[in-house]
Amino acid sequence: MVEQKKQNPLAIIGLILIIVVCVGFMIKTLMPKKYPRSIVNYVCENCDARFRAEYQTPPIKCPECGEKKAVRVIKYQCEKCKHIFERRIRSMDDKMAMEMPKCPKCGSDMLMHVREVPAEKAK
Repeated sequence: MVEQKKQNPLAIIGLILIIVVCVGFMIKTLMPKKYPRSIVNYVCENCDARFRAEYQTPPIKCPECGEKKAVRVIKYQCEKCKHIFERRIRSMDDKMAMEMPKCPKCGSDMLMHVREVPAEKAK
């Protein structure tokens, strides 16, 4: 007859606990990090201050005058005539916010975003 060894239940519980801790550590280190929100351009329609901040649904509070009148501003350049213009997004409910603009000078819809350099980094 073959004798079976009696296993210690505390050893089994300890082994399971070690495995759970190791798996939890691996999941935590392998999970993607939380990315910050996008930094976008705003302009205050009250005092005309321009600033960059994390994306929020407009209008947002202006850091200069304190009024909740800052709207998102997106700059475009027409690839056809090279005209640069901006579009203000006052609310996400605005139908215009969802439509791609056309160049106000030539009417082309071949546009590209113009990236603005923050004032403190400009030289």
